[in-house]
Amino acid sequence: MNRYDDTLRTDAYGFALDEMHIGRMHIPNAAALDTDGVMTAKARATGSTTAWVASTCTLNSATAGDDLTVTAPVMLGAAPNALKIKLETNSTDVLAVSSATDTITIKLASTTAGNNTAAKIQAAIRALGKVNGVDVSGFVCAAAVDWDTTAIATGETEAVAMASGVTGDVDIITEGLKNPPQARNITATTDGTAGDIGAVAVTVHGTDIGDQVISEQLPYFTANNNYFSFFLQVGMV
Repeated sequence: MNRYDDTLRTDAYGFALDEMHIGRMHIPNAAALDTDGVMTAKARATGSTTAWVASTCTLNSATAGDDLTVTAPVMLGAAPNALKIKLETNSTDVLAVSSATDTITIKLASTTAGNNTAAKIQAAIRALGKVNGVDVSGFVCAAAVDWDTTAIATGETEAVAMASGVTGDVDIITEGLKNPPQARNITATTDGTAGDIGAVAVTVHGTDIGDQVISEQLPYFTANNNYFSFFLQVGMV
């Protein structure tokens, strides 16, 4: 019996098969398989852990109040604090975003503010993938006041450091987990009332169908592509 697709196979051939017996082996005290694919995680105890805080920075245009705030996903913790963002005005009417070492450089289009909207800058930053080892594909840019319609000149003279990010504690859940009846991908879903759930991430640790140890972080509560056959632990941050 093939363990992966429940197909019965044999290497015997060239003769008629008169009879076949299929046996079933019972393993005492084996972990129960999960049948509905739903597991309930315990709630974080209030005050028992250090909260995760997102790293952020604010860039000023030449017009007071027309600012751009760049925020990293909270699950990155303090890691983005190692990055800096430099705001310049480009020599051409083209928005250009690049990176070198620990610095992201945003060059604003010189005459058309519509080229410099928060959405366009956000997309350009995310397209960088990783900067100095930090994943920037989930960074969020938010415009203040009239940034999206007026920003063409920088108000900064130096690169601005990302700051205030805090790497918090992790709740480790090892009890109450049931293995799926077959390898499958994992989706984490929140429950409760408004204010119960913060911007948290779930990381699943287990093994795949080849018994290789795998881990999968599920940012923003979306399914990923590892297929788990056995759970070792689940971490919530």
